[in-house]
This record gives sequence, C-alpha cells and structure tokens, in this order.
Amino acid sequence: MSKNFRWKIPLIVVLIAIAIMALYPVADKPIKSENITEINGKVIDRTIIDDSFFSFLFKSPIIKETVVKQETNEKGETVIHKKVDYSAKGQIKLGLDLRGGSELLYKIKVDESEQRPGLTDEIIALLEKRIDPQGVLEYRLQQQGMRRILIQVPGATKSDIESLKKRITRLGKLEFRLAAPPDSTEYNDAKAGKSVPGFYKHWIRKKKGEVADTQDWFLVRNKIEITGEHLTRVFPDRKDISPVIGFEFDQAGRSKFGRLTERSIGKPLAIILDGTLYSAPIIRDRIPGKGIIEGNFTQEEVNDMIAVMRAGSLPADLDLEMETTVGPSLGKDSIRSGLMAGIIGGIFIIIFMCAYYFGAGGVANATFIFNIFLVVATLAILNATLTLPGIAGLVLMIGMAVDANVLIFERIREEKDKGKTIKLAVKNGYERAFTTIVDSNITTLITALILYAVGTGPVKGFAIVLIAGLLINMFTAVFVTRVIFEIFLDTGVMNKFSMMQFFKNPKTSFVCYRRIAMIASLVLVIIGISVFVLRGKDNYDIDFTGGTLIQLELNKPTPVSDIRGKLDVIGYPNAEVQNIWTTRDVTTASNDSTEFGIRIKSLNNDKAVQKVANDIQRVVDKTLFKNINYNESSNYQLSLNEPVDEFVIQNYLTEAGYGSNDILSLYPVGKSGKTYSIKINGLGQENSRTEIINSISSIFTGLIEIQSLKPVYSDIKDELPDITAERGAQYRSVSTMDLDLKKRVDPGVLEITLKKAGHRDIVVSPRDSSRRGTAFRKFQIAGPRDVLDTIKLSASSLSVPPITLVDNSSIQIVFKNNIDEDSLRKRFADSKQLRNKTGEITGIDITANEYIIALKALSAAKIQDKIREDLFAAFEDRIYAEGTNDEVSKPDPFKRVVSIGSTVAAEMKSRAVLALLFACAAIIIYIWFRFGEIKFGVSAVITLVHDVLITVGAVAVAGYFGNVFGDIKINLPMIAAFLTLIGYSLNDTIVLFDRIRENLAGKNKTVTKELINSSINQNLNRTVITSLTTFGVVSALYFVGGTAIHGFAFVMMVGVVVGTYSSIFIASPLLLDWANVKMVLRIIVIIAFFPIWIAYKFLHKPPTELAVSTAGHVAQRGPSGSKKMKGQKGKKFKSSRS
Repeated sequence: MSKNFRWKIPLIVVLIAIAIMALYPVADKPIKSENITEINGKVIDRTIIDDSFFSFLFKSPIIKETVVKQETNEKGETVIHKKVDYSAKGQIKLGLDLRGGSELLYKIKVDESEQRPGLTDEIIALLEKRIDPQGVLEYRLQQQGMRRILIQVPGATKSDIESLKKRITRLGKLEFRLAAPPDSTEYNDAKAGKSVPGFYKHWIRKKKGEVADTQDWFLVRNKIEITGEHLTRVFPDRKDISPVIGFEFDQAGRSKFGRLTERSIGKPLAIILDGTLYSAPIIRDRIPGKGIIEGNFTQEEVNDMIAVMRAGSLPADLDLEMETTVGPSLGKDSIRSGLMAGIIGGIFIIIFMCAYYFGAGGVANATFIFNIFLVVATLAILNATLTLPGIAGLVLMIGMAVDANVLIFERIREEKDKGKTIKLAVKNGYERAFTTIVDSNITTLITALILYAVGTGPVKGFAIVLIAGLLINMFTAVFVTRVIFEIFLDTGVMNKFSMMQFFKNPKTSFVCYRRIAMIASLVLVIIGISVFVLRGKDNYDIDFTGGTLIQLELNKPTPVSDIRGKLDVIGYPNAEVQNIWTTRDVTTASNDSTEFGIRIKSLNNDKAVQKVANDIQRVVDKTLFKNINYNESSNYQLSLNEPVDEFVIQNYLTEAGYGSNDILSLYPVGKSGKTYSIKINGLGQENSRTEIINSISSIFTGLIEIQSLKPVYSDIKDELPDITAERGAQYRSVSTMDLDLKKRVDPGVLEITLKKAGHRDIVVSPRDSSRRGTAFRKFQIAGPRDVLDTIKLSASSLSVPPITLVDNSSIQIVFKNNIDEDSLRKRFADSKQLRNKTGEITGIDITANEYIIALKALSAAKIQDKIREDLFAAFEDRIYAEGTNDEVSKPDPFKRVVSIGSTVAAEMKSRAVLALLFACAAIIIYIWFRFGEIKFGVSAVITLVHDVLITVGAVAVAGYFGNVFGDIKINLPMIAAFLTLIGYSLNDTIVLFDRIRENLAGKNKTVTKELINSSINQNLNRTVITSLTTFGVVSALYFVGGTAIHGFAFVMMVGVVVGTYSSIFIASPLLLDWANVKMVLRIIVIIAFFPIWIAYKFLHKPPTELAVSTAGHVAQRGPSGSKKMKGQKGKKFKSSRS
C-alpha cells in the first residue's frame, strides 16, 4: 500500500470521528425521568424512575414537566404530582416546519406623538440581526397589526428563550462617561454621603439608581461623552483567559475618543451598556479609537451583547405581551411525503450510478452518503437549522455531487480509450478533471461568499450551507474517491474500470441551431416576464406578501390534521396551521391543543366574490333583491325586482362597508328614465329653435304628456316702445299682458306654442327674471294689442309640451313613462330634421333593474371578516362547551384576527439583489482571469441571466395555471432553489468552457463552429448523465414531496432542463457570435447611459458656448479672438473685442 495512505486514511477517520461527535445525539435523547411531589410549590419528594449511565455528560438538558395529578390535602395545601423528563438536546436542529418552537409577541412602546412611518420595519431589521447574527437560524419575524411584532424560533430550550428575550429587549445603547478619580474631592464628598452636583453614584453591574451592599461603585458624570453610534466593529476578545468585548470606532469616533482620553488621563472612563455599568478603567494614555469592555462575562453573555451592539440600538422599548409554544407548521403527512420523496430520489441516484458505472458507481454512492454525513455534521457545528426544504436540498446536493464524479469517470474513460493502463488512466483522469471541478466550484463559491458578505437573514444562511456543501463536495469527489480507488487498485479488488456509455462517438452539429434557439429563448423570456409582471403580487406567497393570522380556540384538544382537513374542505387548502400551547397548557400530558394559529395569505377569487355578494345581499331590501352574479369581465351584476336610481345603490354599498374609495365604477344596465337632457345644434337661432321644438313634439307624440294649462290673464297695458330693443322699432306702441299658468313651463317653449297657434309678433318673458331656473309660472307677453286681445279671447286653454330650453345648445324633456336611451336615440335618428343635429343624451332621473358594480380588492378588514365567518361556520360544533346557550357566557373563540407582514424584509430583498449583481461582476472577472478573454465571463453571466429569467417566467405561468401545476408561488424555499439554480447553471457552463479552452490549447485561439461542436459532443455524456440524475431527484421531490417543497422542486426541474439547454445552445454559441454580442452590449450601455451623458454635458458646458446676444444672435468665436455674429436674416458681420 502506498505511503500516502499513512496520512490520507487517518485524515478521513478523524473527519468521521469529528462528525460523529458533532452529531451525537442526533435527536433529543431521554437521559433521565423522575416523579416529583410538590406542596405549595415546594418539592417534598423526588423519585428517579429511569437514569442513563451517561446522563452526567450532558449539560443543560431539556426539561419537560407533566402534571399527573393535582389535589388538596386535609390541611388545605395544594399537592401537585409531576413527572419530569430530562433529555439531551439533539444536535440536528429541526426548523419550525418540522418541530415547531416558541412564539413571542412584543408590543412597541411608543407615544402617539413619537409614532412615525417605518418605525416597526426599522425595529424588525434590527431584531433580525440580534436574533440570528450568523444567518443560520430558521426563524419567523413578522409585523402583527400596527405596533406589534411576532417572533417564532424553532425548538429552543427554556434557557435559550430567556437568553433570546434578553437579547431582544435590550436597547443596545452604549455610553462612555467620565468618572471622578478616587483621590478627588468630589469622590471623597460622595463617599462621605454628600450630594455632588453633576455626578451620581453608579454600582458595578447595576443600573443607574440601583444600590448594592458593596463599595464597588464609581462617581460618574451626568454628561455622556461619546455613544456607540460611532462604532464600526464589535468583536469577541480575551483579556488573559477572560472573555471580553472588543470595539473600534469610525473616523469621527476615533477623533472624539482620542481627544477625550488625551485630556482625561488619570480619570476612570465608565463604560455603560443599556444603563448598566460594566467597567470603569483608568485612562493611562491617549487611546486612538479601540478598546475592550470587561466585566466578568461568560462567553454566552459576550456573544449576546455583541449581537445587540452589532445590530444597533432600538428606537423604542419592547414589551412582551404573550409567550406560547407552537407546533410544526407542516402536517405529519407533508413531512412524511417530503422524506419519502428524498428517499426515492436518493435510491434513484444510487441505482443509476451502480447500473451505469458498475463498481465505480458504487464508490461514488459511498462518497455521496459520506458527503451528506459531513454536510449535516457541519450544520450541527454551525448550529444551523434543518427544514424540510433543507432536507430536499441535501438530497439535491447528491444529484449535483454526481457531476464531479461523472467528470472524473468520463476523463478516466477517455484515458482508457487512449490505451493507458488502469492506474495511469485513473491518475490522469483525476488530474485532467481537477481543473474543471475547481473552476466550476469556485465560480459558485464566489457567488456564495458574496451572498454571505452582502446578504442578510435566510440568504446569508443559505450561503453558509452552500459554501460548506461545495467545499465538502470537492473534498469527497477529488480526495476521498481517489483514496478508495487507489486502495482498490493496490489490493487488486478493481482490475478494470468498466462502465456504460450513452453516446459512443456523437457528431451532432449543435451550433447550426443557435439562431432558432436564441429566438425561442427570447420569445420564452418575453412571454414569461410579461406574465410575471401582469400577475404582480399573485406571484408571491405569504412569506413576501403577508396575510392574516387567526388564533382559534376550541372547546377540547383537537389533532392539527383535523383542522387542516376542515380548512381544505371550506376553501383554504394552503393555510398553515400550528398548535399553540400556553405556559399552562405545556405542562399537560396531551399532544394535541385547544388553540391553533392559522396563517392565510388571502382569499381566493371565489371567497372574495362570496364575501361581496353576501355583504350586498345583506343590506338590499329583501323584496327588492333578485340575485347577484359575478363575471370577470363585468365584475358584479346586481339584479333587482324593481328599478331604482344610482344613489340608492350607492347607499346600499356604503351600508355594506364599501365606500366611494372602494367603488371603481357603478353602471346601470338597460337604464331608463323619464327626464333627459339632450344636446341639439341650432337652438341659438329663433327660426331653427321653433322648428326643432315642433319636430320634437311631433316625433314623441304619445310618449310625452302635453300639459293642458288654464291661463289667467291680466288686463292689457299700452306702453311706449323700447327703442333699444331689437324689435322695438317695428311697433308704434307696445302692449303687455301678464299671464299666470299655475304650473312651471319654459318661456321659450310657451312662446313657440303661442306662435304655433297663429299668434305672431309676440315676446314671452318671465315676470320674475331674477329667480334662478329655466321654468316659471308667471309671464309677461309683449306684442300688438290686437294680438294680445286675440290670445286673451281664444286661448282659454294652452297645450304646452314638457320641454325646457336649458341653454342655446340643449333641452330637457320629460316623458310620460320610463324610456331607455337606445329607444330615445333611435327616434332622433329616424327624424330627417333632427338626425344630424342630436348630440349627447344624458338621463336625469335614470333608474335600472340591473347594475354592474366594479370594486377594488377587498380590504384587510373585509378579508378578516370573511375568514372569521368561514371558520366559525366550520368549527361551530367545537367552539362552545356543551350547555352554553346564553350569549353572555359564549366567549369569543378568536383570540387574534390580525394582519401580519411579510417575513422577508425589504432590506433582505435589496441586499440579495445587490449581492447577485456583485456576484455577476466577480464571476466575469474570475472567468476572464482563468480563461484569458472577457467573452467567456460575459457569456457565462448572460447564460446565467437567461436561465433565471426563463425559470421566473415558468413560475409565473405555472402559478397562473394553478389547477394544472398546483400552488406555485415564490416563497423562501423557492428563493433557495433559485440560488441553487445559479450554481447549477454556472457549473454546466464552466465545464463546457473548460473543454473549449482545452481544445484551444496550442491552436490559433480562434473559436470556430467545428471546435464548439466538438467540445459539446465530447461533454455530451457528462451533460446528459448529470442532468438526468438531478432531474430524477427533483422529479421525485415534485411529484411525491408534497406542497411544502412543491415550488422548490418545480424551480429545480425547470432549472435543470433550461441549464442543460442553455449550456449547449446559448453559452457556447455566444462565443462564436461575440462580435454581435459586443455590439448589442454597446447599444444597451449607450441607451442606459445616454441621459446621464446628456445631463453631464449640459451641466459642464463652457459659459462661452452659451453666450447669446440680447438681439437673439448666437456668438461663435473666430480664430483671432473676434466674434462672428450671425443675424436673424443670415447676414454675417464681425465685431472685434473692445
């Protein structure tokens, strides 16, 4: 056996031992049980039932108390019998979805005057850094209502929760204050009990105002010299062997701290965090800007305070309102389905590798298992949380780990085909594959490092797991498998390296299809992104949008599976349900609970329609209501038994809770009315007006009610003519007569009626012209006396049409009965005199039997009302205890029905995008450096963007067709899938580029069609096998894994297909068309930066170029310093400088 094995095998053994130590015990392990009897809270008897031999090795065990019996003895004392179970904490930390955890509800303490927009978001951003500074803890942090913050952390012990509560509520306010030296007059006065102005006593490890029995106090100044706002770095440090907190200031802080310490040598400097004095070291010399905080801390206290100080100080205090224990967010069936999918995916890979690569496949399978073992151990060491999507990711990691082994095996095959011996073929195969494996993994590693450096929360946690997985994957593929092969070859276990081969000698011309492929990709991207943009918030799950949280209390413990089943039946299939146990309930022996936390993103369309329909039906008069239907094109169609006007419907909607801001439109269908306003041309001219009114009276004969009026005439008066009037000069004298019709009519229409009866040369005017309006009762008729006599004698009854002249362009007409607008317009169209004169027709008193109502999306209050109604109806038989009949004794079963914010903060989104932009730039630079030309890096990034855009579009399309693909929405597990897809896409592309680079070696460095086709064909077996195995795993996750990992698996399914396609048809052809790619990129850059360039040129234009003469002449400098002036007529002349 080779001498190399002397260190290689021990290294592997040591790693296995470390992993075992890190993982033991894997799950919570019972180590001790005892029965305890308490009287009035005091333990009087303790009996050990079961005790593990190694129980003393486990510190801080998990303690679970179960009340077995509670009674009162003859002395009236309360006797409680408990069973107490002690368990060693499992090293694999399961997430909220698998195990549940603890829930804390905090209220923000802030006055109304201090409330400002964004305060809650600011506090949440700070708490994220305090709760999970490393980004490896799966937790939930959401805004609840207006001033409350809901926090859920997975499976923490009681001590963990207490530590977390301290970390959350600490303000994180660091202060530096000077203190009086022990030999000063102020200190001696304070020691003597005197009051010292400007100073106060502050005891070590106490808050201001708290007094201790010791003399360990300092006389601290009231003035704050410097605060922690200038800190740039806070880190754990040590002084001798004691843990301390190290800190460094920024430039401004260094300057202030330096001046403070320089002028205060010999004085104590009090270091106060959140009002507690931790230390007051004496200043010996000028301190440039760094120091330590010491105070007999434990390492855990140091870590907690550093997390608080790094996050920053809270802008407001937090009060703990409620603390509960919650069950897993996923049901047992979902967990079982996810685990089964993972097992199926793993078995598929193992069988495939053994069937295709025979013995070598068995070696690869062993390293896959070792790979997962080491990754899980790394998660345990990092105290990271394992969720169901995380388990799916581990299975997926096996599929991706296949790639490195396939690369090596295919290289070994190539060496064997060249006639090399088995040992030499293995040696050369590993050496030739090493560069490709390193390049493909380092590009993904760069992405992971940038995500860790720039990202926050789950993005940062994903980066840590990805980094660990990549490093371990490279180690097992390149090192462990080689050690196993070398052992087998040295011992003679493996004498030949047999394997199958899909493609013996492929010679497909893939480049010929590049144009078709690029057009197809462009079409797919445009369609997908268009659907994504149009769907808007519908693309996102509750992680991004927030939703509604309901805390429901039932009358008896109920399995959570029953709650999920009921919700599925009543139309909430994707609701998340968790058991909730209060502190009191946790001590009981039941695994089920009476309280449940239910999270619902929003109402589906059917639920929203049902809510609106019920609300409207509730307020509309029962005798009036007929039905209400919904149509996506016309929204809500309300049908009534009798016609009503629009204002009645508006009042109904207001009563139902839909104000003017909620109504987009309200339109009557088949509207009709008695009164219409009609625009008509020609009313301004007297002759034309008379003709129009007569025509209208004619065409609506039978439809309008001609008013038969009995006029009352006054005596006729003779007056001198008004020579200023238009008609005054026609009469030698003017006679007038008053007329009272008892009903209001239009004076113009009355005049036309009288003239139609043959009474010419008259003018009708209202008696009271100062009164507003167009219709009057009393009139004055002016005209020749003989005409007035004729009117008075013959016109004992006047038939006046119900028409009013509104102005010189419109009339108002009143009909006997309701008439619809279409019939009215048809009458005008049939009239030769009016068809070309009629304009806009407007109903005055429109009523209708049907109304089309368009409403905005339901408000949060309406959504909560609907959910409350549905849950009450579904669980009514389980809400109240038996025998509860009167309303007073019926408690509200809904402890909380509130809006909750998204778990994905805005900062996380922006920083994730920023991290990806930085990663793309870093990838371009690295690949440029490794491959010698920038086109390789740019092509890789373009391919990466192509893969992500198509997958995003596929998610949007699948979400739209939810009845086919299931509930596909973007959530946190899907974000992890997208980040994984980035690594997969890069991996495929780099492997192919590496083959192209190898084929370019020793040639003229020109990328040709033949070279690209040859490179793709040489890699074809590796590409197909890697894609097939990975696709097999994600298919199992998609079809068997259940809804919890549905979206995660869908993204990876699409990503694997698109990644394989793009590496063949997009990435490599981009190298061939690099000249065209450069031109397109140049155009994009010009378009993007052109406005900036224009603004820059305009702002930095020399003043001489803007000189304009007052006469409007533009001046240009001549060669000799004179100006050539060009006048408005084009004449040129010179003017010399004065």
